[in-house]
Amino acid sequence: MASLWRVFVRLLAMALLLAVAASCDLQWKGGKSGSGRGVAPFSDGDRWRPGPVSIRVYPSSRLGVHDGQWFLEGFVELLDDMGDSVKGVGTLQFELFRATTLETEGPGQRLYVWNVRLHTLADQQRHYDATLRTYQFRLKIYALPNDVEEVVLRVMYENEEGYRMDAEARLPGRIEG
Repeated sequence: MASLWRVFVRLLAMALLLAVAASCDLQWKGGKSGSGRGVAPFSDGDRWRPGPVSIRVYPSSRLGVHDGQWFLEGFVELLDDMGDSVKGVGTLQFELFRATTLETEGPGQRLYVWNVRLHTLADQQRHYDATLRTYQFRLKIYALPNDVEEVVLRVMYENEEGYRMDAEARLPGRIEG
């Protein structure tokens, strides 16, 4: 009899929780599908499938030196229509420019360019950090001009359908070490 009473109390508690949840105006994270930033290449009327529509260069991207070897450590996040991190299949192009003195002038002389493919499962496993939910890259730099105080990192992503997006970040050109 006691076990029947426990089952009844649990069912009553679940029904009460469902009733409370139904009376609240609950929404899925990010609002309704397709309510993101403009028209996405992954939207088709009422149907939506997750895929990258924007890119962000993390502020933790930096230049560094390890055992005398300069490198660019880039952290890149691909975002879907709802602003959530997603993985993408495509190619990332990293460009490192000498920064100009005025923001309106844009990047100056291109110093380096790297192309990184994200086409295979091995590529994804090599570069994607599930904890940070970003792609992480360590790219070799063989030399930087001594007078470079600041650089501009531009990252461009192109998916398999040819849709392109890019983002930029300014980084210090000289580091202690």
